[in-house]
Amino acid sequence: VDMMLQNFVALGVISLLWYSVGFSMCFGDGLVVGDMKFFMFNDVRKHEPWPLLKISEEVFAIFQMMFAIITPILMTGTFADRMRFAPFLLFIILWSILVYFPWCHMIWGGGYFQILGVWDFAGGIVVHTTAGWSALATAIALGPRKVKANGQDIAEPHNVPVVVIGTGILWFGWFGFNGGSALGVNETAVTAVTNSHLSAAMAVCVWSIIDYLKEGKPKLVPQCIACVAGLVVVTPSCGYIQPHEAIVVGLVAGTVCYGAVWFLNKIKVDDALDVWGVHGVGGAVGTLLIAVLADGPECIGDSPPEPLAGKCSLALFEFVLE
Repeated sequence: VDMMLQNFVALGVISLLWYSVGFSMCFGDGLVVGDMKFFMFNDVRKHEPWPLLKISEEVFAIFQMMFAIITPILMTGTFADRMRFAPFLLFIILWSILVYFPWCHMIWGGGYFQILGVWDFAGGIVVHTTAGWSALATAIALGPRKVKANGQDIAEPHNVPVVVIGTGILWFGWFGFNGGSALGVNETAVTAVTNSHLSAAMAVCVWSIIDYLKEGKPKLVPQCIACVAGLVVVTPSCGYIQPHEAIVVGLVAGTVCYGAVWFLNKIKVDDALDVWGVHGVGGAVGTLLIAVLADGPECIGDSPPEPLAGKCSLALFEFVLE
């Protein structure tokens, strides 16, 4: 209930923050952060297309609002049951202003890293890496949940069927997340959806095999985690690669994210929903895979992407800020 409250509050608060200053800070003019040219959706028109697109400026702004809302919400899965309401409210507002808005602008809004040539189709850096590494810093700062600190076993969720239903909804919903990032009904959108599904499918298979080899049988909840890992890792490249390459992405997701989740549990950092291992590590690795797997016809432009340009500075920035 506590996490549901946090998520619904974030939905309201971040929506208003985005309407007032967030969209302008992300997509206004500037190198690190945008100016206030779109303050309170000023000059965001209903019937004029966003530059180089066929969708209207208002449709573009509302679609981008979705990313701004879900990114801080991702972190609530890490510090579950450890943050009071008022500090949480302040945290997500400040985090959005100081972390999400600048990184969104620098990657997607014509800012510093976009000028350098960094690519991110649907949020590998902007969404998953920012949230994942911030979540790790938060988990370290807040410490473990009381029940875990007292040595109680809380590895399994209290309602596995609800977890599975939620994962199924998320798997399907991710098609809108990644396919929609083509910003139009076109071939790239179809490719992004296909790649997203194949990567998730492969990650589930790989994770299940590892579970079987380690535990003697595959388990249902880890397969849900694997599904999300496959979707996360393919997110930055899903519009730039071919379907057979998405299977490679899923293979990487199932192994690397499994290792990251295992490592954090090994060193006893309480990341309740494995946000760092899946989103932080997965988003970073998936972005690096663009440079390895992206091919000509699916790419925007002909120059190779440089995803490494921002990764180290991003991780350092996240930890220093937290």
